[in-house]
Amino acid sequence: MNFISERDIKIMRPLYSVEITETETARFEVEISEEDVHGNWKLKGESLRPSPDCEIKEEGTKHILILYNVPLGQAGQVDFQAANAKSNAHLRVKGRSLFITCLLNCIFI
Repeated sequence: MNFISERDIKIMRPLYSVEITETETARFEVEISEEDVHGNWKLKGESLRPSPDCEIKEEGTKHILILYNVPLGQAGQVDFQAANAKSNAHLRVKGRSLFITCLLNCIFI
């Protein structure tokens, strides 16, 4: 009798939280124990798919998520799962500092 069991995938290097300023790029990287295992990424519980602002790469055992031009409201938990292996981290997005300068006109009376 043959039994087929699911591979026991382990997290070798977990995700780490990232803090950026809005409109910057956020990069998350996780490494698992085996190649040729596809992973799934989520941000705030929503599955992520490749788009102009979201790049998902697999390089051997490394899985990489790159978020471009991140808006303030995109902050939240980032989750990665490949088979039974899971890791999560937080994306923190700070507002941009605004410096308002104006010229004062000289008034002569």
